[in-house]
Amino acid sequence: MAKQKTMKTNAVRLLDQQQIDYKLIEYSIEDNQVDGVSVAQKVGHPVANVFKTLVATAGTGKYFVFAFQFLKS
Repeated sequence: MAKQKTMKTNAVRLLDQQQIDYKLIEYSIEDNQVDGVSVAQKVGHPVANVFKTLVATAGTGKYFVFAFQFLKS
């Protein structure tokens, strides 16, 4: 039986290229609940431990990584 291929984001591809260790945690998006609080609940982590990451470049070959913490109010 063939192994199911994991879809990768560009950020994950960059980690692979740089041989940086990471752990992917998959969760269902069928309910369209993809906000930080919902994702934390789905994966069983405290909301304060879940971050949204954004990787950007200004076209200079340099990458910028932003991490946003979700706080439950």
